[in-house]
Amino acid sequence: MGGTSGVKDVLAQVVKDVLALYSSGAEEPASDEICSAPEVPPTYLRCLGTSVSHPLWNFKSLEKFLESVIEEHMAAREKPASGDDLYSRVDYRRFVAWPKRIRREAPFLMEVLEKAPTRSVIDLGCGTGEHCRFLAGKGFAAVGLDRSESMLAKAQEQPLPPNLRFVLAELQQVREAVKTQFGAAISLGNTLVHLTRRQDLEEAFASLVQVLEPRGLILFQILNYERIFEGNIRHLPLSFRQHEDGEIVFLRLMEPLEDGWVRFCPTTLKYDPQADPPVEVVRSRVVELRGWRREDLIPLLENAGFSILSVHGDLIGGLYQPRTSHDLVLVAQNMKDRE
Repeated sequence: MGGTSGVKDVLAQVVKDVLALYSSGAEEPASDEICSAPEVPPTYLRCLGTSVSHPLWNFKSLEKFLESVIEEHMAAREKPASGDDLYSRVDYRRFVAWPKRIRREAPFLMEVLEKAPTRSVIDLGCGTGEHCRFLAGKGFAAVGLDRSESMLAKAQEQPLPPNLRFVLAELQQVREAVKTQFGAAISLGNTLVHLTRRQDLEEAFASLVQVLEPRGLILFQILNYERIFEGNIRHLPLSFRQHEDGEIVFLRLMEPLEDGWVRFCPTTLKYDPQADPPVEVVRSRVVELRGWRREDLIPLLENAGFSILSVHGDLIGGLYQPRTSHDLVLVAQNMKDRE
């Protein structure tokens, strides 16, 4: 190698590869604390040692160069995936027992939605589209809206009925994205907490008023963050799924922070008691969410033109108990007349 440029190229690639190895053990959708990095191959260490010992390097130049490589790597990691898709590699569908969940939630959902002025519904943060397909099967004209390209791609893997379509958009842009009105809207599965600024919520609710018919209904469901903060809840229930070479475990760790923030670490593990080690971290990542509470959401909904009809603690219509309910479910009605 003649000169520092060749050494820099080799050293930069070695450092990036090593950093990538350490990062790969900890990158995915929502919960973790047990992220162990893979062992660095000896080949990389030998190559790194050879590069560092090059006579044209001195300590200061090496230190500065390594800092620049690491900063570049971390900046690239913090940059969102295409379309800011936090879930581009998450097979979300396999972690939820969808038929069982739909059967459990259907009676309450239908009780609410049957009161809507028209049999049309938009699912905000629809994910892989299971609720949309269920409602389309019940005769609703259904639209699923989500910010994740990968989720919507999975939602459309099977042919769509004529009364179902999907739209890629942010919740705040729902009015521009759909350009029509609905009798009802649903937002299930903790979608709202991805809107981390109060301004984002205000924009979303103002846009939502415009896409609902007068007296149209909205049903929101998120985790009950009052319970999480008061009880310092650190994790959600584990989810297990069988896999051909072991068992897949979905672990969701949480860390309540100040000012209503929550550090959420979803982690996918593979468990195989015959392997060494028996638990492998498949993916893990950390995302910071805003744990909105009832007292945060209700005034914003009312200011946007909604009237709160009922508050529940689950999606079967149970009573909301601030300290014990797993969920916060709000049912509201659009009180604005058509403009």
